[in-house]
Amino acid sequence: MPVAKVKQTEKAPPASGPAGAYQEILEDYRPHAAALLGEILERERELGCTFGEDPVPTALRPHFLSPRQTAHVQRVTTAILGCIEKVGRFYFDHPEARDFIALNDIERSLIDINPHMSRIVIKSRLDGFFHGVADLKFTEMNCDSPAGMAYCDIQEAIFRGADPMKEMRGAFKFPVLNRTARLLTALLAAFRDAGNGTEAPNIAITDWREVKTNPEFALIAAEFNRRGFRTVIVDPRDFDFHRGRLHAPDGTRIHLVYRRVITREIAEKEQECQALIKAARLRRACLANPFRSKVVANKSTLAVLSDPEFKTLFTPPEREIIRKCVPWTRNFAPCSVSRFGKKWDIADLARRRRRDFVLKPADGYGGQDVHIGRDTPAREWDAVIERAFGANWVLQEFVPPPVDFYPVAGPRGLLYRRFNVNLNPFAFRGRFGGCISRLSLSPIINVTAGGAMVPTMTAAPK
Repeated sequence: MPVAKVKQTEKAPPASGPAGAYQEILEDYRPHAAALLGEILERERELGCTFGEDPVPTALRPHFLSPRQTAHVQRVTTAILGCIEKVGRFYFDHPEARDFIALNDIERSLIDINPHMSRIVIKSRLDGFFHGVADLKFTEMNCDSPAGMAYCDIQEAIFRGADPMKEMRGAFKFPVLNRTARLLTALLAAFRDAGNGTEAPNIAITDWREVKTNPEFALIAAEFNRRGFRTVIVDPRDFDFHRGRLHAPDGTRIHLVYRRVITREIAEKEQECQALIKAARLRRACLANPFRSKVVANKSTLAVLSDPEFKTLFTPPEREIIRKCVPWTRNFAPCSVSRFGKKWDIADLARRRRRDFVLKPADGYGGQDVHIGRDTPAREWDAVIERAFGANWVLQEFVPPPVDFYPVAGPRGLLYRRFNVNLNPFAFRGRFGGCISRLSLSPIINVTAGGAMVPTMTAAPK
């Protein structure tokens, strides 16, 4: 997929509201842009806000939302998460629905482990494009193992302490929202919901030891420990299960597992993760998210939400929010679909209306193997169609990402670069819990794929 042509300017582009006010303040720092960015990145490194060994890439301005925008994001995020829970319950209550979301036998055995919780999704992150005040569309839903909340908390604290933001506080209020604290509250609520008592549980954060996001686990563990909850980081292969109890390698008994490793990868290494799986199956440890969150993490959930065939699952207000916030999505498998006022064979629709669609694996993540029709040559697109058809992919309406100029450090000082912007609201037990924002020169936006992250702040005029 070709990277979008870079557009940049040394002159501050027109902007209003808090972004305009921030740009005016930043002009005083124009010759020192590189030093300012260097201070932010060095502070990230000092505080452990790193991806692997490198500071999380960022720009020189937060993503500001107005109180009205934040209220809209909060309202639709909560509503969409309610709809996602309905899709999950439908899957488990109706055996005939199981073929709609493709899973292998090992994945099915994992999701069939009943966590005895009232919710399927404890923590989630929706990936959306936000135009204007109320035009928000969610193109992906990370409901299995979302990341980024501690990174964003640290980034926000760093930006708040920087001189430009200190000057901004003369005209704007910036409410503080601790995403990591909300994560802990949600995990503890899930633990109690699963039938456990009120004693403080020992917590394990689990993912493979080699992943580059391990520094974020350390940030979260430090916050949880600071709040009085013994927390350790454990590779899923290193748990021990004996005498009916789950233990970390250092002998700590584990009651609650904050699962960061994705379900698909546990299934791929099932034999190496038997201690964790057994503890979940026998209810000797509470997993959040439970393995069954994998069902609604699949992009086929977007097809359920946007397909009129399933409209009776949702109330009229929910259907209206889905109509506005979920792009047209279908499983890319043999079927007829209605689009643009007529019936189509879905493969023929993808081929003839290439510029209107995106093809991506239903079970993919990290921006991998996403193909945007308008950016893909016709011959290459036809090859993707052949590879994807009937192979657990989805065809989705293309949603243009919003673009904005963000200040960065250029060779001669301050430089404004045109980025595609992705807004990612978190939800904890279905309730809005703040956002992160990601920037990219490519319309496929992912920090692991070469993008950047900036804190998302609500700016309320004083």
